Amino acid sequence: MTKPAPADGPNTAYYNDRGHSIQKGMAVFAGVAIFVTAAAVGLLLLHPDFKPSARTALAALAGLWGIGTPLWFFYEYFWLYPRHGVPGTLAFFTHRQHVAVGIWAAVTATLYGLSTSDMAKPEPPTIECKLVLPAAAPSSITLADLTLQCPNPGKGRAPPAPAPSEKGPALREELTPGRGPEGRVGG
Repeated sequence: MTKPAPADGPNTAYYNDRGHSIQKGMAVFAGVAIFVTAAAVGLLLLHPDFKPSARTALAALAGLWGIGTPLWFFYEYFWLYPRHGVPGTLAFFTHRQHVAVGIWAAVTATLYGLSTSDMAKPEPPTIECKLVLPAAAPSSITLADLTLQCPNPGKGRAPPAPAPSEKGPALREELTPGRGPEGRVGG
């Protein structure tokens, strides 16, 4: 006597006991992978120490999701289901795989989008510079007398400061201690 095919529904078992054990193990693995991916994305995008490597790490995660998940679907469809599937459940099995493909594609596209977005860009380096005024009388200062001092940013050599031009404009406003260029106090 042949067993009737189970009715399709959310609780339909499409694997025998051995296949069901493998499927449960993969469900746990997928849950851990989703949690680790979400934690990694949050850490990469929100923690400033990881910003420089965020694009590379997010692209690597997108690549893992983009290759690993289809390989699982391939393995499940061509090896696991034929060996451990319950007869008569192929339509339900393939329907569940098609639903999972949509989720997989969304996760992969989101990871790729984040890896190419401005959110994953490292912050541009900032350099604090000082404008040094000569000790000469304020009314006789010209642009040639000013010095801009910037520290070496550490990566390579800092570009040399341009030499002041002899023909450059002179600082013509009178500078009076306590007064701005137009003679206003604090201006």
